[in-house]
Amino acid sequence: MEKEKEKLNTRLFSELVAMTFFIAVSDLLIQALYGRSFQELLIALTLLLVTLVTGIWLYFQKAPLTYQRVRIYLFQSLCFALTIAQSVYRAQPRDLIMFLIMMVCFPTLIVDDMFNLIGYLVVVSIVFIVADGITKPLQMVGNDALYVLAFTLLSSGVAILGNKTRRRVLASTLKIKDMARRDNLTQMYNRSALDQDSEIYLGMNKGILGVDVDNLKLINEIYGHNFGDQVIKSFAQTFTRLLSNAHTYRYHDDLLVAIVDAREFDANAFWKHFLAAVQPVKIGNQEVTFHYSGSYIYGKNLDQDDLHECLRDLDFALKEAKTNENLVIYSLPEARHHFSQQYLDHKLSLYRGDDLTKMLNMEAFYKFGMERLPHMLAPVIIYMNFRNFKGYNDRFGREAGDQLLISLGKRIHEIFKGDLTARFYGDNFYILTEQEYMPARVEILLDHIHGLDIPSLSLVVGISFLPKDENNIYLGCDNAKFAADFIKKNLSQNIQYYNKQLARRKQAITYVDSHFDEALANHEIKVFYQPIVRAISGAMCNAEALSRWHRDNNLMPPVEYISILESLHLIYKLDLYVLDQVLQDLRYKLDQGLPVVPVSINLSGYDFDDCDIVHEIISRVDGAHIDHDLIVLEITESIFVASSKMQDYIDSFHKHGFKVWMDDFGSGYSSLNMLKNIDVDLVKLDMKFMKDFDEDEGNRLLVGDIIAMASRMGIETLAEGVESKETFETLIQMGCAKIQGYYISKPIPLKALLQKQFYLGLEKHQDARYFDAVSQVNLEDPFARYSLNEELAVKVPPTAVVELVDDTTFYVLRANKEYYQLIHDVNFTKDNHKLIHPLSDAFMEGLHRCFRTGEWESIVRSPEHGFYMNSLVHIVSRQDNRIAFIIYIPYIQSY
Repeated sequence: MEKEKEKLNTRLFSELVAMTFFIAVSDLLIQALYGRSFQELLIALTLLLVTLVTGIWLYFQKAPLTYQRVRIYLFQSLCFALTIAQSVYRAQPRDLIMFLIMMVCFPTLIVDDMFNLIGYLVVVSIVFIVADGITKPLQMVGNDALYVLAFTLLSSGVAILGNKTRRRVLASTLKIKDMARRDNLTQMYNRSALDQDSEIYLGMNKGILGVDVDNLKLINEIYGHNFGDQVIKSFAQTFTRLLSNAHTYRYHDDLLVAIVDAREFDANAFWKHFLAAVQPVKIGNQEVTFHYSGSYIYGKNLDQDDLHECLRDLDFALKEAKTNENLVIYSLPEARHHFSQQYLDHKLSLYRGDDLTKMLNMEAFYKFGMERLPHMLAPVIIYMNFRNFKGYNDRFGREAGDQLLISLGKRIHEIFKGDLTARFYGDNFYILTEQEYMPARVEILLDHIHGLDIPSLSLVVGISFLPKDENNIYLGCDNAKFAADFIKKNLSQNIQYYNKQLARRKQAITYVDSHFDEALANHEIKVFYQPIVRAISGAMCNAEALSRWHRDNNLMPPVEYISILESLHLIYKLDLYVLDQVLQDLRYKLDQGLPVVPVSINLSGYDFDDCDIVHEIISRVDGAHIDHDLIVLEITESIFVASSKMQDYIDSFHKHGFKVWMDDFGSGYSSLNMLKNIDVDLVKLDMKFMKDFDEDEGNRLLVGDIIAMASRMGIETLAEGVESKETFETLIQMGCAKIQGYYISKPIPLKALLQKQFYLGLEKHQDARYFDAVSQVNLEDPFARYSLNEELAVKVPPTAVVELVDDTTFYVLRANKEYYQLIHDVNFTKDNHKLIHPLSDAFMEGLHRCFRTGEWESIVRSPEHGFYMNSLVHIVSRQDNRIAFIIYIPYIQSY
């Protein structure tokens, strides 16, 4: 208390002196500048220096900004304003008014005692009158000197009177504070006082002793609370007397606590003295003896957490001591190891946050998990949820879904008994366990779920190991969920560990998520084009637009960001961005008078969920004034399987003049039977078919069947991933309409594409329909598309699609191997197409009949080149002076 008074004296006096000097300096400085008086300026600067030094010293005293000080500062500002007015007008009445205001008002802000205040004002007034009478005859600085003298006296007096009042208030305040820190029953310091005093004990080697009365609750019930209070008072007196040199507290109820010096305190010796000194309590003429339990926990260099942990573990140690009515002693590390699990179990028993499963909720799991992690050997976070749980709810109802969650929660609790288990929300469950027992327990749980035989529902599990030195439960939970989500679409896998590969994937997701919009704005994502050629002509007929992300002068392949954008539901932004760039490039070529071919744009299934993709495409294409047939839309086959509405979208695209291709056909979801239900213009074979195509006969047979099936349905086929001449030629023979791959060209920028299309040759826009019709002819069954009169329907293999050059010659555009074996008069042209000549008059007459009727016509040829031959012909397509037709040879006989 004396220390507080001393600080108060110093602060108050220095404050008042500083304020006085400030007012005087303000007045003198303004007058000196106004009257250009060197003498007044010198005095002002001197006082200013004193004021600054005093103010700096006061600042380091860190005096709190109380309500009283705020009033003083406001009054000081008023004085300063009056000083300025007095300096300007230099009117004597204003000097007197200002002084009276200062003299009367200033002390009343601090001095509370009215008698002292009146007496003080009388004395100061007399001093002022005398000083004024002395200074005027001597023609001194005058009122300026009087200000300094008067305010110095004023400050000193106010400091003396103010401190007297402050001391009285301080004493009363400290008394009230001390009463608040005391326990009313025992007059010991209470728990609040211990919390306040805890800073004193930090960094020291301290021990915490706790002693309580056994069965106090029973004593209160038998003898009454008044008697129980007597027991506690007697117990407290003995406790404080034996520990007179220690800080003692009544922590709660009957628990008394003492903070002792661990280096000097002998707990066992104290306990013997305590048991000997404690007295029985009389009730009437009867003396009642009680039993006591004690615990002592000590540590070195305690910090705030250590102190709280000691106090927390003190209760658990007392419970252990009650079993043998003795004193239990632990070092802090021993207590931490021994009682941490009991503490968590106790808290868990009091708190169950999830009403449905009676498990912990997310907040509790994080809280208790952070407390448990430091004591675990090899902690593991397990995350699990169901595949398609929403579908289960929709099918069987919400109540059935809740019962399933309750059942799973109960089973998790049984299998992982003693571990931390929680349900965060929905069907998302988390477990904190030790690595040693984890694999076997997870397998037991999966077997249990499998045994339930729940239709269309399976459990997916993600597991994340937490490094010993990295107790970040939030990150562990996030990693475990990330691992589970990674395999959610892989129905053959139920467990996934978070590993380095997934860590890189997660890092990539973070990068893409935070930089994608910036990349679009800065055009870091470029559009590359991969040429697609017509198989029968070798000319470039289409191009596929592909995105490439340039990051830090490196090219990021699409595989690293496409799936990430889909998971973030941002892929629609990329697909529309690519469309915009393609439209810009097409517009540029058209404006320059350059030839163009249709460009295909890839669409993701998420595009149809995250935006109105049909409207977006139509509005953008129309806005760029580009014909709709110059944009082709590629949709992966998996989307057709997943969405029942996809045919509606295709119909809408077709209605507005866009072609739709099925991409990645045969990637694992579709079947050939699916093609009859989906109206697409072209099937793009998955690249996996091109791997080992030349060596794998089974693969070639499968590709041939797909091409034949699509051809019978009038659907063109495109093979991507073609990398060799042999593959290219085999696909032509199979009847594949279009070919794409590195054998033709890798994806290239627009500038390189313009050079490439000059080398390949560009299919004219008006020729596309002509070649489309040629490509759709099925050589194995030409009558599938062009029906044959029953009288002529004798099916013999040799078949070809040819183009008439003149009345004596035609090109073989497509043919089966039987046709190539048949013909023997063959020349090769520079463009690798088979040229057949000369043609007989009978053959030409048959063709003219076919031109006129538009039906199948039979041509019987006389003995020629060593055989008789009967051919069937039919027109396929016409374009200007070009005519393509089918030749089908049902009868051949050599002579």
